[in-house]
Amino acid sequence: RSFLQKFLHFSRSRPIVTSSGILTSIAFVVFGTMNVIRWAVPTANPATVHYDTSRDFLEVYDEKENLLWRKPSRGLKELQEKESARGDQYAAIGDLDGKGPTEVVTLLPVESSDGQPISNLIRIFDNRGSVIASKTLGHEVSFAGRTYPALQFGTGGVALIRSSSRTGMEVVASAPHYRSPSVVARINGRGELLGEYWHFGHLYCPQAVYSSTIAGELIVLMGSNDVGDNSGDKFPVITVLDPPKISGRSEATETRGFGYPASTAEVVYIRLPRSDMDDATRAVVDVTKFIPGDGMHWSFIVTGNDNTLVSCFEYVFDSTWRIESVLSTDGNARLRATMQAKGLVHGLIDQQYLNALKDSVQYWDGQQWTKDFSLVHSITARK
Repeated sequence: RSFLQKFLHFSRSRPIVTSSGILTSIAFVVFGTMNVIRWAVPTANPATVHYDTSRDFLEVYDEKENLLWRKPSRGLKELQEKESARGDQYAAIGDLDGKGPTEVVTLLPVESSDGQPISNLIRIFDNRGSVIASKTLGHEVSFAGRTYPALQFGTGGVALIRSSSRTGMEVVASAPHYRSPSVVARINGRGELLGEYWHFGHLYCPQAVYSSTIAGELIVLMGSNDVGDNSGDKFPVITVLDPPKISGRSEATETRGFGYPASTAEVVYIRLPRSDMDDATRAVVDVTKFIPGDGMHWSFIVTGNDNTLVSCFEYVFDSTWRIESVLSTDGNARLRATMQAKGLVHGLIDQQYLNALKDSVQYWDGQQWTKDFSLVHSITARK
């Protein structure tokens, strides 16, 4: 008899055995097909992140703008405004292990399982939205005898750099405290802490830049020095760090008082001046934006704010971090005219005025402030 006739006869005489065999065959075909599809069409890689501020969702899309995954978050509108105004980055995409696919690193307050957002918890998500690793930034710390609780650290931004092994990437993130301290942490692709740089005064907006004239890839942060000058007034600063030297636990050489060893990661530490308009109104002066420029120049916007009047100047540095020029923004002329009418300031914002601001920029050499350009010298032999 034909094979078909034999099979039909076998099926009628042994229905249970035959049914089981057919189901097994079907299952084998289905799972095999799924594996082929999974191999042939891998999960798409994250390409962009988007803040859905109307519904408070962090959304991740592939290069074809297909939604890959989303996570609930809070306060996205305010954080998006900070990113736009200052140049902060609270979520970054990169291949951390060097093997692909890309991962998403974020300091956004994505809600935890109990519904409570944590703003100083850095998370690494895979391309399917699963958490690979997480690490809390900051811990209870004392400075000059005063204690700062661990629960009051916030979000200062993230940046991705090449790993020290040249395979994959590492994360540099800053977490400013509710009061003055800040910590800058270096973390590997597995979420393991490699080093911390502690600074008294907020540091935020970490940016990875490349400098062929100094030490290759660097991390730039802006903020304030809250130790202050001789009068106790805080002042705006820029710090440039060599990422591989953010190792272990150390502190800024100009804001000693945490009890940690002095950092060897500092390349340049710059103090920016107050203008006469800032002094006249006792304004709070901050570095409010970093402009990467063309790779040969870096610009920073410095504002003085007394809640009613805002001064605004642009400080331009060359690729070696020497101050090159100071530019006045359009709003300063109107502000100065208003202040002149009140008798608070005199004279114009001319080139002589701008040169005086340029000449007031100071560099920390590891021991003292100097108006001459200086890198932060090696401090291994210092206390």
